[in-house]
Amino acid sequence: MKSFYTNAICVLIVCIFPEVVCPCGLDSTFRAYLDKRFWQPYAKYEDSVRGAVAGRKSVKGMDKVLSAKNADGFAYAGFSTKSASDTLFKVRKSYVRNAYKQALVELEEAKKAKLAEREREELLLIDAKLDLRIWEVNAPSDKTLLERAKRKFEAFLRTSTMPLWRSEARGWLARTHYLLGEYSSAVKIYIDELDKADTIFTKESVVSSLHMIFPYNGSSLRLVDHLEEYFDTPAHALFVVYLVTNPVYSDARERANMSRVAQKTIDALQKHKELFIGDGMSDALALALMRAAIYNGDTQKALLFSRKIRKKSATADSVEFNWMVASCYFLQRDYKAAEEPLLKIAHSKTANPSELRLAAQGLIGVYHKLKRRVDQLHSAFLYEKVGDKEMSENSGLDINWGWLVDLSYLLDVQLADDELKEYLVRYGKVAKQIKRISYKRPRTAYEMVEYALAVRYARLEKFDEAAELYEKLNAKSRAHRMRILADLYKKTNDAAMSSQDIIEAQYRYASFLEEHPNRIFFNDMVWYGFQSSMFLGDSAQDRKMRGLTKKEQEFYIGKERKLRDDQEERWRAYKILVGVVENADNLELRRRAAIKAIRCLDFINTERFGRKDEIDSAKKELVEWVGKNKSQH
Repeated sequence: MKSFYTNAICVLIVCIFPEVVCPCGLDSTFRAYLDKRFWQPYAKYEDSVRGAVAGRKSVKGMDKVLSAKNADGFAYAGFSTKSASDTLFKVRKSYVRNAYKQALVELEEAKKAKLAEREREELLLIDAKLDLRIWEVNAPSDKTLLERAKRKFEAFLRTSTMPLWRSEARGWLARTHYLLGEYSSAVKIYIDELDKADTIFTKESVVSSLHMIFPYNGSSLRLVDHLEEYFDTPAHALFVVYLVTNPVYSDARERANMSRVAQKTIDALQKHKELFIGDGMSDALALALMRAAIYNGDTQKALLFSRKIRKKSATADSVEFNWMVASCYFLQRDYKAAEEPLLKIAHSKTANPSELRLAAQGLIGVYHKLKRRVDQLHSAFLYEKVGDKEMSENSGLDINWGWLVDLSYLLDVQLADDELKEYLVRYGKVAKQIKRISYKRPRTAYEMVEYALAVRYARLEKFDEAAELYEKLNAKSRAHRMRILADLYKKTNDAAMSSQDIIEAQYRYASFLEEHPNRIFFNDMVWYGFQSSMFLGDSAQDRKMRGLTKKEQEFYIGKERKLRDDQEERWRAYKILVGVVENADNLELRRRAAIKAIRCLDFINTERFGRKDEIDSAKKELVEWVGKNKSQH
């Protein structure tokens, strides 16, 4: 079911979703909520690394560690600048120069010397690192050196008393496990390192290391088949659960495998409930079970798991919990029930930009189904309220955040004039606080709605009303054109004028329309020139792929056709000019009107406007008429 799509004038390249296309130069999203995959649990990586363990210690980065008193002169083993014996100094020098074999010779000599405890520890750590370095350079097919390096790192950690070198050794041991294909051992070391106050590694470096092992969800390494290896601590278990249930969008084979993954995950979680005893742990288990159930498409079971969480707990107020609850209700078509948890997220002070935008899109979907279009418009503005803040990992959808086409569509296609006015009454105060960088200049939500109303007044040929709104909005060029048009239009209906004078006035009015395409009836604030590719299209197959009911399709097709006609200045000018050709007494005026009407038809973009056959036929008739009616001069 095609329901979530983006667009471009240039060649469209499919990515992430089969339904989502990345346009050249413009990222956009439209009706995301109609695709079931939109309602999957958040994509998580860093949060899964942290393990969501209650009472977790704060993690120090290397910059803080190096400022501590016990870090005087600290550097990675082999790179220390602290004074040392000649024998250790020689080892350091060769190691830094990547002369690893020479360093080995010097290291054996250094072992015979009498060294201080600190020097001896550094020497032992260099010894283990040399095996790893030599393997990388000379013998990548021989695992013997790797196994020996692993044993040396493990022995070092059993005896070392230097916290910072212990941290470095853990990092090297994790890498050695990774190179040996012992992924669970490597992952557990990396995760545990984040919980250690004396770590020398930043969170970013640890996450980067984990990404090397499992870039997104570990499917290529069949992580789900190794679940039991991770169920030794809550942090390890939650990491793997979050990882294997990260959303899948476009990989058909992987999506077909989701049910097996989800069921194995649920079975493992329920088998190891003993890990989740203590403050907050039962909630962590329930969240993980909810995630796996939704991944499996079993929303009923996910809601059953949700009821294990205390209603007034911090977890019940969390963004993740409310998103999953809302997802379940929406997928069950209980749209009213989905509204409350989404509103909680939309007004949360702890939600990040990605979560706020997802909640706003979810609300657009809820109100779409509930036919509450004014609330739908406000939800679209809530999306815009987030602004250009950097999106975080919990985006749910691995796509670019950009132009929300739903807002443009609501403002210019879906909502009736009265609904736009109702929005200004109901949400006026809030709307004045929501700013959006729109075409040419920043505008508030309130101003954007007023601008949309001004465009609609112009389409109704209420040019004075349109001019007043444009002047209020400081849209001087548009206001000026409206004043000119108001005068021209009045003369086309002046009862004091003769019928032929009125026809000449109609010609002047139509000429002004033809000379100002996209600057009178077209809403330039919302469409950016990409409007037509957002519409349903003319083919039955195209409409079928949009994820709308037949009734909704018919509604939107009618609204879109009307908008195309109403907003095209040249089409309206053509209609008026044809009347001049038919009714004017002056042959030269008729000829000029016909030639200008042909020009109108020539320059109408039929890809955006449609009516190609009708336009071609009309143009042919006009050309023949001009050929038959020669100029009198």
